Amino acid sequence: MIAGQIADLKAEKNAGSKKILQYIHTNKTAKMFRCAAAMGAICGGANARQLNRLSEYGLKIGLSFQIADDILDVCASSEQLGKTAGKDQKAGKATYPAVLGMGKSRQLGKNLADEAVAVLEPFGLKADTLRQLAIGLLQRTK
Repeated sequence: MIAGQIADLKAEKNAGSKKILQYIHTNKTAKMFRCAAAMGAICGGANARQLNRLSEYGLKIGLSFQIADDILDVCASSEQLGKTAGKDQKAGKATYPAVLGMGKSRQLGKNLADEAVAVLEPFGLKADTLRQLAIGLLQRTK
């Protein structure tokens, strides 16, 4: 997280590239989601293969979550968000909409959520809650 935060601060006032953006949000957000998914897998007695799949799922939903968060910062009101809307743009933060544009950001978020769902295929019906989470995080409004 510290590496992602440092890269985020360095990227302020300079939207950066897709590569830098992915580095920032993989390290700041996605790895927290991966950690939560991995801890759940370990506590649930997952084997190495299952742990790897659930870790990959966590990374993908973490990035998808961040993309949705960046989009909401542009599109939602402060009342909807419960925090100041437009704060990222004012601070010159490297965000998905700033770097990729709104359409590509939405598509990337959807692709990541779809990939996260696909990673869960071997778990069958047992992973339905995780599938719903992947879609719900992307479709959230606050």
